[in-house]
Amino acid sequence: MGDTPPQGTGAVPGDAMSLTAAERLTVQALIINDLTPFAGAAIAAILTDTGAIVWGDITGIVNDIGVFPTANYATLAAYVENIRTRLTTLQTDVDEGKERRWKETYIYETEYEQIANAAEEAVTPPTGISPTFQAGSTLRRATLVASLKANNNTAALHKIGVTLQYQIAGGGWVDLIDLTAAPTLMLPAVEGTGDAITIVEDMTGVFTSGQLVEVQFLVDSSDAAAVNYMTTFVLSLEFDLV
Repeated sequence: MGDTPPQGTGAVPGDAMSLTAAERLTVQALIINDLTPFAGAAIAAILTDTGAIVWGDITGIVNDIGVFPTANYATLAAYVENIRTRLTTLQTDVDEGKERRWKETYIYETEYEQIANAAEEAVTPPTGISPTFQAGSTLRRATLVASLKANNNTAALHKIGVTLQYQIAGGGWVDLIDLTAAPTLMLPAVEGTGDAITIVEDMTGVFTSGQLVEVQFLVDSSDAAAVNYMTTFVLSLEFDLV
């Protein structure tokens, strides 16, 4: 025969229902008291320590920074978020700027030629180029850098006028700049002496995508003695992506 449960409860041994209401409260109090290292006064102490970190230490840090009011942490959060937004916007603008504008450079072949003529004559032009614009882009600027170097082949005085020309799609040569009114290059009557000129000219709007672009120098010397010429051309294109 086993233990007989208290009359009127219908409980079995080990069932909390076998306890009276007062007894159950006592047991609960004992269990809670066993766990009080993480409850009651102990938890209150932990919370107090945590509070010192959250409020006291952060308040001290904020005060040291001297930027945000002691208790105005909403302002701090808003300020940080504003900085984050501004940095994101700036990075986006930089990325878009890189994507929307770029440059391409075309270098023509260097040409060498000796000319013995007192009349105006073309220095042999280099092979032309045909720049192709990227789809969806617009040519913002086209700049031609043209250099001409002259060396005296004999002991003769040369005063040389210079004209820079271009030709688009074989449509005929056009003066980009004419400097023949005042001789640009001067060669003393000493063999091997030299002089040079570099010209930077805008060619925006002169040609479109895929067109052949040719360039050349005309030289007009005051003496028919031989002069050795060297030409160099660089075409720089700047695009916008629209």
